[in-house]
Order: sequence, then structure tokens, then C-alpha cells
Amino acid sequence: MPDGAPAVVASQMTQQEENKEFVLRLFEAFFNQGDLSDLEKFIAPDFILHSPTLTEPGRTPEALRDFVTRFRTGFPDVRLEVEDVFAEGDRVAVRWRSTRQTHTGPYQGIPPTGRPIEMTGLEIFRIEDGKFKEVWIEVDALRGLQQMGVVPPPDIGPLGLIGWAFKTVARFAVLQARYSRRPGRAGSAG
Repeated sequence: MPDGAPAVVASQMTQQEENKEFVLRLFEAFFNQGDLSDLEKFIAPDFILHSPTLTEPGRTPEALRDFVTRFRTGFPDVRLEVEDVFAEGDRVAVRWRSTRQTHTGPYQGIPPTGRPIEMTGLEIFRIEDGKFKEVWIEVDALRGLQQMGVVPPPDIGPLGLIGWAFKTVARFAVLQARYSRRPGRAGSAG
């Protein structure tokens, strides 16, 4: 090995460990606790958010604030457990699963169903100058939508699909009516 190589490797390992701790600390604060009070301290001004739930990448710290707020509005009791975390260079990858996630608020235009949801996801964070510069978020959205009753379960068959569709339309009409009558909601009497 060239002179100084072990020191460079040790320095990179230390930086990667620091990046992992940084990501885990903010993952806990933002997603599990919903604490976005210090978001601007930890997110680069030209931050980019990539998610399949967005039509195009979010390009400001406010994009992450909106993303987390919408997620926690739909699932206010959410608890995501990190199962794996890896670091390489300026990137940290996190694999997680929800250990608690009940659909009690509106999410992506879907009225609250009250159903428990179990999802898994992967996120890759890029860190630059001690701040989040970019994140790629991938979740098992199909499984979540099936659990909410928005997408039919697999292997339902043609006749089962017709029955499922009628029941789902009726159920969502009732859910939407109940949700819109809550005090403080548009269209509510209270």
C-alpha cells in the first residue's frame, strides 16, 4: 500500500460512520417524530427529492417538509424501523419497514380508511458539506394501496374484481362523506 493509504481509508471510514449517524438521527426526527423544526439546518438549499409519489423531483428543503408532512398526515402514528444502513462515499442507504402505520388521515387523495398498513422502503441519501443534498425514496406502494383497499388483492379473478370494485366505490364514498363532515374540514357543518 502507498504511504498514507491506511490514514485515507480510516478517514473515509470515519466520515462514512458519521454520515450514517447523521442520517439515522434525522430519519428518526423527521419521519418517526415529525420534528421538522431544524430542517433548514440539515438540508442544503438546492436539495433534490426523488420519489415515485412526485410527478417531478422536489428541488428545495420545503419539498422534503411537504413530503414528510403529507406522509405523517395520512399516517400520524407511523413508526419506521431501520433494518439496514450502508454508507459508501457521500451516500447512505437505509432499508426500513413500518412497525406501526395506521391510515387515519387523507393521503394522496385517499380518504382515511382506519386500516393498519405494513410497508417497506429504501432511501438513499447523498450528503454534501454536512447536509442532505439529495434523497431517492422507493417504497412498496402497491402493497400499501392493497392494504388500504384502493388496489385489489392479487389473484382475485374477474368476478371477484367486479365485486371488489363495487364494494370499494361504496366504501370510499362513505369514508369521504365521513371525513368531509369532520369539524374544521371544508364542507363540514362544524
